Amino acid sequence: ARLARLRVEQNETLEAEKARLAKERATEVRLEKARLAREAERLAMEAAEFDEKCLEVTKRESELKAEEARLALAAAEREEALKAREAELAMTAEEQQRELEAERARLALEAAVALKEERERLAHGSEVKEQQLKEMQEALERHVRLREEAVKAEEEWLKDEQARRGAQLKAEESRLASLAAEQELALVR
Repeated sequence: ARLARLRVEQNETLEAEKARLAKERATEVRLEKARLAREAERLAMEAAEFDEKCLEVTKRESELKAEEARLALAAAEREEALKAREAELAMTAEEQQRELEAERARLALEAAVALKEERERLAHGSEVKEQQLKEMQEALERHVRLREEAVKAEEEWLKDEQARRGAQLKAEESRLASLAAEQELALVR
């Protein structure tokens, strides 16, 4: 009877141990499932964030390409406009040079005719003095000189304008190159 009682106690102890182990195992399994579920949720959120970042990068790449194309077109248009303006200024300078030469020739002819007429008048006993003739010649020369100075000033202005526009174009090209480099760096990042 004692042996039977010991066996019953051992069986009860064994069953209790089995129940305890089963309970612990069930608790561990439940906790592990919860942990895995949280991990899966975290990975799903990270995957969604990654997909969103990929879409944002793709969108940014498209925007950068569009901006690069726009800047390239704007630079080409500016360069074309500058070339047209330079050609216009060069043509204007040539026209003014021709006008100056024509004006010089006309004034020289007028001066020669006037001097000839004055000499003829002096030769025929005219009361016009040589000093007056000299003053008139000086006035004509001064008029020619002032006209030449005005044309030279215009030519200097045209040169300065061409240099300024050239500097503007170089600065614009430098700015566009810098912007393109920044966009490329931003794209790499």
